[in-house]
Amino acid sequence: MNKLVVIIGFALSVFIMSSCNQQSTQLDEATKKEWLTKGKQATKTLSAALLKQLSGQIKESGTVAAINYCNLNALAITDSISEVLGVKISRVSHRNRNPNNKANTYELTLIEDYSSKLAANKATTTTLYTEKTQNTFYAPIIMGIPTCLKCHGNTEADIEPEVLQVISKKYPADKATGFKMGELRGLFKVEFEK
Repeated sequence: MNKLVVIIGFALSVFIMSSCNQQSTQLDEATKKEWLTKGKQATKTLSAALLKQLSGQIKESGTVAAINYCNLNALAITDSISEVLGVKISRVSHRNRNPNNKANTYELTLIEDYSSKLAANKATTTTLYTEKTQNTFYAPIIMGIPTCLKCHGNTEADIEPEVLQVISKKYPADKATGFKMGELRGLFKVEFEK
């Protein structure tokens, strides 16, 4: 009789734990969906703001002026959007221009994965990386318009000599040239506190 009670008790506890885990997973899925939505909103907002400002600078004053503008204002634009949306947005790359945007080991793995998918003409998706204290959303930055090549393209064919000179002066350790259309430039990174 005692064995039967123990077996029934054990089976009941496994069932209860399984039910709790399913409820927890559903809650986690809802939270995950919320963070994915916020991450997409943040990266779309930042991308649009930077593209609008840089395209405007190039059209109005040329590419050299756009580099100067980006050097002085890109971080402030990023920070202001981060504050409004209540997240921390940044950009990281395997071939970074700003040393502060160097990808970490996990990010380099993501970059390799995204690059492989792009090379195989497969779709790239966003990623949500979960840790104990925060969650991080990543989205690929793909060289999608010819304007990007004016600062990040081939140094002999796409980037004007005076532009390259300014880049070299402002970013002596620059690694962010030599990209082609459709290649992965890096990642948007959106951090959420739990």
